[in-house]
Amino acid sequence: MTVRGLAGQVGHGGISSTGGLDLEKVKSKLRKFSKDRDWEQFHNPKNLTTALSVEVAELNDFYGEYLRPLQDG
Repeated sequence: MTVRGLAGQVGHGGISSTGGLDLEKVKSKLRKFSKDRDWEQFHNPKNLTTALSVEVAELNDFYGEYLRPLQDG
């Protein structure tokens, strides 16, 4: 499931009538989404740390590759 697919599953249920974001509704829907797919089995400290390190590496790549020419002038 892609992020776009996840966004479609969450839908507009987290947006309040005033246009603000109801974080409790969003969190509830995300928990249900995860539980429906039995993802809890993968949410342990080792797997979460590994996933976080991959995301940090991608940010590092972005800053190193794309912003260096701007910094070097």
